[in-house]
This record gives sequence, C-alpha cells and structure tokens, in this order.
Amino acid sequence: CPFAAHIRKVRPRMDIDNNQNTENQIMRAGIPYGPEVTDEENASSTTQLDRGLSFVAYQSSIEEGFIEQQYDWANDKDFPEKKKYTPGLDGVIGQTGSSQDRLVGGLIPGSPSQMKQIPQFVTPYGGEYFF
Repeated sequence: CPFAAHIRKVRPRMDIDNNQNTENQIMRAGIPYGPEVTDEENASSTTQLDRGLSFVAYQSSIEEGFIEQQYDWANDKDFPEKKKYTPGLDGVIGQTGSSQDRLVGGLIPGSPSQMKQIPQFVTPYGGEYFF
C-alpha cells in the first residue's frame, strides 16, 4: 500500500496517538451526481457533461475533524511523522497550493524511499459548513 494512500493519510490509526485519533474521527460519504460517462466521452477522453462527487462528513468538531485531516494530514508530505520514509501528499486529495510537484512515496516496488510525481485527481470547486 502506498505510504500516501488516502486511507493511510486521513485515518492513520496506529501511526498517531490514540487520543488524537479519536478526536479527529469523522464519518464521511461521497455522493455522486451527474450521469454516467457516455461511450463517446470514454472514447475521446473528454468530459461533455457535469458530474462529480459531493463530499459529506459528520463530526463533533470541524477544526479537529475535516480541517485537521485536509490541511494538517493530507497536505503534509511528512505526515505521519514517525515513518521511516517520507509518505508524501495524500494521493487523492492532497494539494500543494501552487504549481509544486505532487509527490507520493511507496509507489515504486523495491524503492520505498523514492518519490513519484502524480497528477491531481480531485479539483475542489467550493464547500460549505452546515451546523
């Protein structure tokens, strides 16, 4: 499993203190919207219709839940800190905030310390917090 795999970055379990792990837990769901990819879109590798995934999360604290997981975990190439090799950014939602390379570790068999550049998969368009 890549060191920067999404689930390893946002649900680190044994990689952090158990109290911190409990404080930062969230219940999340992805809700797809839009039609399935058409055969024409698939053949041309272009998107013609709007579609995506709405992210919904329930938590006791927005600061210790989503914000901590996104900004301090997914976007931190060194999190979790007690690893032998640098994990890199979260492979799915990690963002550099600039044109810097998106590097992840653990993708190359036999070379766990080597970092690999990957494209950005998720493009956030906005968000709202509801209480």
